[in-house]
Amino acid sequence: MGNMKIFALAAFAILIAGCAGAPREATGLVVVSPTWVGYGPLYIAQEKGFFAQRGIDVKILEIEGQSEVRAMLAGGNADIVLHTVDMGIVDVGAGSEQRFVYMLDESLGADGVISKQSIATLKGLEGKKVACQIGVPAYFFLRSLMEKQGIEKNSVQFLDIPADEAGAAFFNGDVDAACTWEPWLSKAAASSGGKILVSSADVPGKIVDVVAPTPAALQNKRPAIKAFIEAWIDAQQYIATNPGESYRIMSAHYSMTPEEFREISATLRWNSLQEAKAFFDGPIYSLAEEINQIAVQDGMISAPVDVNALIDQSIVRELGK
Repeated sequence: MGNMKIFALAAFAILIAGCAGAPREATGLVVVSPTWVGYGPLYIAQEKGFFAQRGIDVKILEIEGQSEVRAMLAGGNADIVLHTVDMGIVDVGAGSEQRFVYMLDESLGADGVISKQSIATLKGLEGKKVACQIGVPAYFFLRSLMEKQGIEKNSVQFLDIPADEAGAAFFNGDVDAACTWEPWLSKAAASSGGKILVSSADVPGKIVDVVAPTPAALQNKRPAIKAFIEAWIDAQQYIATNPGESYRIMSAHYSMTPEEFREISATLRWNSLQEAKAFFDGPIYSLAEEINQIAVQDGMISAPVDVNALIDQSIVRELGK
């Protein structure tokens, strides 16, 4: 394990060094994100030349660790992070400043809670063991629903198990329920001993991905950030008119067949510009405040973040004019 850790640190140092040599002029953007099929349009924009047509040079890096992403943003080695509203708020609470400027997609069944057949409602989780990685979107999703139904956090035995292992823990019989995502939700629905207790398809608008540049990038590279979003919209339009080729491009990046990618992407929605404008006109504020409250309550951040400073509507208001 020690050697693996040394190797991982060395690899990250090389990544940082490589990014330092990436395009840093006003038209060059380094974009980091976790691996998520919802970001598939990025690779359409890249392969079909939509970034270049908009006059920008975009480097896309998939990095799973939040601490590594924070280090890149703090060091000026990345300009934009793509992630969910909840992950962004936890980042900002930890001192990783960023601004939310655009809505990309939302989970519509990709995330949720699976449980034993005997658990009929969320109230039935009281006293039960629930595998749920603290701080991932599915955790905030469940905690939000618990808050609305008056279910105390301490009434549930949360086991902080890595998200990719929570589903396996459920099927191994180690827990009564799990916060997880596909394909574990489908497996639970198809099994005799499990079911989907609740998913993001039942309560949309809770797990939303946003474009989050650093304040410095927003100040110094605002036209490039706007062009990045416009290229994303170009990619969405291309998917609508050329679905076959689009799914081929996106699925290849995620090492899936086009059919597999299409099936998984059916559990999310790439939001339209009109939906993004509507989201930034109100719902993003209430969602951010809700996450703020949970993150403070659960000890993930020491104090609420300033939501009004976090959300910047200036770019989304200009788009489409």
